[in-house]
Amino acid sequence: MRTTIWTAADATMRVVPMLLAMLPAHVVAAFVGVSRVAAKKHYVGDVLVGAAIGEASGWLLSSPRDARVRWLPWGSVHGGGASVAMRF
Repeated sequence: MRTTIWTAADATMRVVPMLLAMLPAHVVAAFVGVSRVAAKKHYVGDVLVGAAIGEASGWLLSSPRDARVRWLPWGSVHGGGASVAMRF
């Protein structure tokens, strides 16, 4: 959940590059993270890693790429992930 919120916040920031759009999205994401730690549902490290993953995935999914970069999300019943390949 935390990673999804950070991804949405970062993607919003890239699509609508206005302070009025990106600031509330990041404030909500930070509030969710703080509330999860306060409720003892997550450790601080979990929240920070989720924020980093969310920011990175939001950047990767919303920034322009060329033919040298391939982004392939995948999923199965046992988990999921993403593969990124670059040609130099």
